[in-house]
Amino acid sequence: MSLAVVRTIALLGGESSGKTTLASELAETLSISNSVAVTGEVLRDFVAKEGRAPNVDEQNAILKLQIQSEADCTREVLGDEDWNLDPDRAFVIADPSVLMTAVYSILYFDDDSLVERAVRHARGYDLHLWCLGDFEWQPEPGVRDGASYRDRAEQIIDQIAVTYSLDLVSLQGSVEQRVLQVEQALAEIGM
Repeated sequence: MSLAVVRTIALLGGESSGKTTLASELAETLSISNSVAVTGEVLRDFVAKEGRAPNVDEQNAILKLQIQSEADCTREVLGDEDWNLDPDRAFVIADPSVLMTAVYSILYFDDDSLVERAVRHARGYDLHLWCLGDFEWQPEPGVRDGASYRDRAEQIIDQIAVTYSLDLVSLQGSVEQRVLQVEQALAEIGM
């Protein structure tokens, strides 16, 4: 009897880059023959609950809760019968990657104190997908600040990826094109 392995696919990208839409499409596509769970976005939940953006002192707690959300989804995917689970058929989709909390800390507070921890955690992902903002920015009052913030987030993601030699799969185009790109990336790494 072998222990089940849950594969984690993480999404990152600036606001209005299609992360949540892609996560939903991937979950639907992968769930045809797999057990799949999608994390919630702790930052979005915080803003909805508190009616405001977090301050710099709350960023570490958000990072911890995002990591906890991934752990909760892993338990959900495994369920009570993990001994029967095919390790190639269990996925957690991290929407978003914990790296996004670190990116937002830099973007809004010029605070890079979360980067090292977020990078260490992100190295455990099986596939890290970067949703590029190659389409028109869409407003979401109270949650999104503008296309310039998406562009700056992309610069920060690129800087972190280069500095820490992170292997990111860049995605662009329509949702359908992105799903195909993900399927190709999964095939290339044998997932």
